[in-house]
Amino acid sequence: MGIRDWGLGIGDWENCQLELQAKIRYGRLKKTINTAASIRQNFYRK
Repeated sequence: MGIRDWGLGIGDWENCQLELQAKIRYGRLKKTINTAASIRQNFYRK
């Protein structure tokens, strides 16, 4: 059972992996920015 048996070339699979990693990184970055923004807001409210 290779990946090729599913009708996916290795190139396609690699592209999927790269896309997935990019999405995860982007999600983490967004979360970090949101957290920083909310901390800043709370700080200024006091």
